[in-house]
Amino acid sequence: MATRIAAEHDLPACSELRARWRDRFSALISADQGWCPAGTPVPRLETEELVRAHLLGTSEERWAVVSEDHGTVRGYLLCGSDGERRQMSVICQGPRVAEPADLATVGSELLSFALGERARRGLVRAEAFVHGPTVEIGPLAALYRQCGFRTPSSDPRLEMIRPRSLPLAEGRPVSLRTAPEVGLDAFLEADAAVRGCSVNEARENLAFSQRMWIVDPAVDWMVAHEKGDLVGVVETAVTKQGVGVIDHLEVREAYRGRGYGSALLAQALSRFRSRSEFVWLDTDRDCVAARRLYERAGFAVHHEHGTLSAEVLA
Repeated sequence: MATRIAAEHDLPACSELRARWRDRFSALISADQGWCPAGTPVPRLETEELVRAHLLGTSEERWAVVSEDHGTVRGYLLCGSDGERRQMSVICQGPRVAEPADLATVGSELLSFALGERARRGLVRAEAFVHGPTVEIGPLAALYRQCGFRTPSSDPRLEMIRPRSLPLAEGRPVSLRTAPEVGLDAFLEADAAVRGCSVNEARENLAFSQRMWIVDPAVDWMVAHEKGDLVGVVETAVTKQGVGVIDHLEVREAYRGRGYGSALLAQALSRFRSRSEFVWLDTDRDCVAARRLYERAGFAVHHEHGTLSAEVLA
């Protein structure tokens, strides 16, 4: 098996591989996994035009790698170079291979060659962003780790969704007030205390949410108290595609394990009765307690996403 920089004459073989991968993906996933609540395309598949641009090699920023066996192309990988950041990026998830069983072998050859090319180009970092159903992301993440890529401890993150039509559990009684009711400054202080960050950081987080989503602080930003003591906060929103979002839900450590998380989640879900068909959130893969909380409330894993990177001095 030989691995090399791709050229224009590889386009027909790469186009065929792309089509085969698309057909396999469509047959593999269920209909309800073929969309993303946040609006990310599913699947994250490169266009024919993008493949052509990388194979033509008209600029240093776009290039591709192919692996062939006795003249037959078994896989390809699209890459991008950013000289200013000294970074190589894997384009559209990762390797496209002839058969799923080829991912660990052919995929590894392609990534290893690309990392060598990264060093030849004077780039010190390689990065890949993955997003999709677990059945796709699991093998890809394993391949990247096999090739020396690492992730933050929370990546890939789990995206979970819940149909609005599921019945709501009431949870324990809890006193909730919205941001306008307590005053925005007081809400920011409470949010910062729960998150363990500064008030400025809390303000920046909420401002980012307002840029990303449709947010009504009189409905979406809530703080919980018990006998005057701060218990937790919950922040919700609606995406521009009309999907409800549990943007942030957190209970102070002293109050965890006492039903407050379930109570806050139930209150948050009740805000979506007339606003959205589905409710979406993401959570750390390794946060078992949070995942159990969401699963008890009817959420199920829908997609995973995360960034993997390799940084080696050239």
